[in-house]
Amino acid sequence: MIDQPELNFTAHYRIDTVNDKPFDSRMVLEIQKQSQPVDALGTIGVGHEVTFVSSSGEAHPMYLVSDTDDQLVFSSRG
Repeated sequence: MIDQPELNFTAHYRIDTVNDKPFDSRMVLEIQKQSQPVDALGTIGVGHEVTFVSSSGEAHPMYLVSDTDDQLVFSSRG
Protein backbone atom coordinates (compact mmCIF):
# COMPACT_ATOMS: atom_id res chain seq x y z
CA MET A 1 0.00 0.00 0.00
CA ILE A 2 1.33 3.39 -0.89
CA ASP A 3 0.90 4.86 2.61
CA GLN A 4 2.15 1.71 4.39
CA PRO A 5 5.06 0.37 2.29
CA GLU A 6 6.09 -2.03 5.08
CA LEU A 7 3.01 -4.15 4.32
CA ASN A 8 3.23 -6.80 1.63
CA PHE A 9 0.25 -8.59 0.13
CA THR A 10 0.12 -11.60 -2.13
CA ALA A 11 -3.02 -11.48 -4.21
CA HIS A 12 -4.66 -12.88 -7.28
CA TYR A 13 -5.36 -10.31 -9.91
CA ARG A 14 -7.05 -10.43 -13.27
CA ILE A 15 -8.20 -8.16 -16.03
CA ASP A 16 -11.94 -8.42 -16.56
CA THR A 17 -13.21 -9.62 -19.89
CA VAL A 18 -16.27 -8.54 -21.84
CA ASN A 19 -17.54 -10.89 -24.55
CA ASP A 20 -14.40 -13.02 -24.02
CA LYS A 21 -12.10 -10.07 -24.79
CA PRO A 22 -9.87 -8.25 -22.27
CA PHE A 23 -11.48 -5.18 -20.76
CA ASP A 24 -8.32 -3.28 -19.84
CA SER A 25 -10.00 -0.53 -17.88
CA ARG A 26 -10.89 -2.83 -14.96
CA MET A 27 -8.37 -4.79 -12.90
CA VAL A 28 -9.57 -6.99 -10.01
CA LEU A 29 -7.38 -7.83 -7.00
CA GLU A 30 -8.39 -10.63 -4.60
CA ILE A 31 -6.66 -10.88 -1.20
CA GLN A 32 -7.19 -14.06 0.83
CA LYS A 33 -7.65 -13.01 4.47
CA GLN A 34 -6.29 -16.13 6.17
CA SER A 35 -2.74 -15.63 4.88
CA GLN A 36 -2.37 -11.83 4.70
CA PRO A 37 -1.85 -8.90 7.10
CA VAL A 38 -5.40 -7.63 6.51
CA ASP A 39 -5.66 -6.04 9.97
CA ALA A 40 -4.31 -2.85 8.38
CA LEU A 41 -7.39 -2.84 6.15
CA GLY A 42 -9.85 -3.52 8.97
CA THR A 43 -11.26 0.00 9.15
CA ILE A 44 -12.17 0.41 5.51
CA GLY A 45 -15.56 -0.29 3.98
CA VAL A 46 -16.92 -1.09 0.55
CA GLY A 47 -16.22 1.81 -1.79
CA HIS A 48 -13.09 2.94 0.04
CA GLU A 49 -10.06 3.68 -2.16
CA VAL A 50 -6.67 2.10 -1.40
CA THR A 51 -3.58 2.59 -3.57
CA PHE A 52 -1.51 -0.56 -4.00
CA VAL A 53 2.03 -0.50 -5.37
CA SER A 54 3.05 -3.45 -7.54
CA SER A 55 6.43 -5.14 -7.24
CA SER A 56 7.49 -3.18 -10.33
CA GLY A 57 6.74 0.10 -8.51
CA GLU A 58 3.51 1.05 -10.29
CA ALA A 59 0.80 2.60 -8.13
CA HIS A 60 -2.74 1.32 -8.74
CA PRO A 61 -5.72 3.02 -7.05
CA MET A 62 -8.25 0.31 -6.22
CA TYR A 63 -11.70 0.34 -4.59
CA LEU A 64 -12.96 -2.23 -2.12
CA VAL A 65 -15.95 -3.89 -3.80
CA SER A 66 -16.41 -6.97 -1.58
CA ASP A 67 -15.48 -7.93 1.99
CA THR A 68 -16.34 -11.53 2.90
CA ASP A 69 -15.13 -13.81 5.69
CA ASP A 70 -12.50 -15.25 3.35
CA GLN A 71 -11.34 -12.46 1.09
CA LEU A 72 -11.19 -8.79 0.19
CA VAL A 73 -11.85 -7.91 -3.44
CA PHE A 74 -10.66 -4.63 -4.92
CA SER A 75 -11.43 -3.24 -8.36
CA SER A 76 -9.77 -0.50 -10.34
CA ARG A 77 -13.29 0.85 -10.94
CA GLY A 78 -15.71 1.24 -8.05
